[in-house]
Order: sequence, then C-alpha cells, then structure tokens
Amino acid sequence: MMDERTRVSKNLYGELKDTLNTLEWRRNEDKDPGMEVKIDGQRYTFTNQFLNRDVYDSLIRSGKINFLKYELQQQVQNIFTMIKRHNEYVQVTGYNISQPDELKKFAPHYKMMERYEEDLLEHIPDVLEKLEKEFPRITRKPNRV
Repeated sequence: MMDERTRVSKNLYGELKDTLNTLEWRRNEDKDPGMEVKIDGQRYTFTNQFLNRDVYDSLIRSGKINFLKYELQQQVQNIFTMIKRHNEYVQVTGYNISQPDELKKFAPHYKMMERYEEDLLEHIPDVLEKLEKEFPRITRKPNRV
C-alpha cells in the first residue's frame, strides 16, 4: 500500500501528465491542432480549453504540498501559476473568439497563452522526472491479484 506522500505525488504526477497530453499537439504534427488566430499578420496558436489543476488546488488547501521538497514545491507552484493564468485567459477570450472585431484587443492574451504553453512543455518534463526520482513507485502499475 502506498504511503500518503507517494499517493499525493502520484496524483500530482497524473495531473501534470494530463497537461502534457493536452499540449502534445504543439510538438506532434499528427495530433489535432489547437486554436489558431490571425491578427494583423501575426499568428497565435494555443489550447482553447482549461488545463486541470484540481489536484494541485487540493494539495494547497490541505497543506499536503509540503510533502514535496522545497525546490520541487517551488517548481510545481511556478507551473501551476502558468496553468492558472492560462485558464484565466481562456475564460476571458473564449466567449469572444468568434467575433473578429474583438480579436485585436485579445492579442496580448493569445500571445501569453502561447508562451505559457511553450513554457509548460519545457518545464513539466523536468518536474515529472524529479517526482519519479523522489517517488519511484508513482509510475508503477499496481499488482493484480
């Protein structure tokens, strides 16, 4: 049976993997593309959906985020700050995406979503690797009886 620290880390690991899977289209041409918006010759691409953060929010509220070493905790916090901002921008822009006259005022939001997604793709694998190293059991399949 897993101890609580390992279980918490496994859930966090799963949430981060889910984010990577959602953003995989940015790295794999065979995947369905995300959203594309063109404004004054500038092209913005981003995921027009919310990224999951329920596990992280629960860990913050319960204080169980402290199960992680400080350095890893800080990296996780930085990642989820980007996810939070990304989700805020999706909410702000999502209802106006089909109105061309509104697109221009949202260009800074589109640019930031694009940047956050690239940063998430860069930083999440490092955190996943650190979680695997600190909690090797989080990626093992459960034994079947």
